[in-house]
Amino acid sequence: MSPLPPGEEPPDLEREKRAGREHMEEIARGADRIASLILFDDLPDVDLSIEIERLRERAEELFPGTGWLFEILYEARFRRLREQWGRRQEGE
Repeated sequence: MSPLPPGEEPPDLEREKRAGREHMEEIARGADRIASLILFDDLPDVDLSIEIERLRERAEELFPGTGWLFEILYEARFRRLREQWGRRQEGE
């Protein structure tokens, strides 16, 4: 196998990086969709919680072992939006 030109990566690594970016974008789109539901929809809190749980499960499927990161990035964001816009989780 011949060496790669400077700055070029092996095809497998490039493919993995592309897939990782696509997975991150998928989770970000899902989070944006949930944020929109919180802000602009009258969806019951239980349904919002279900949507958040689905996104958390998908993130865990795509990025195993990163549940703590989902909590830091997205759960906190959703909580903040609910508090700021008067949408509290049931039981609060």
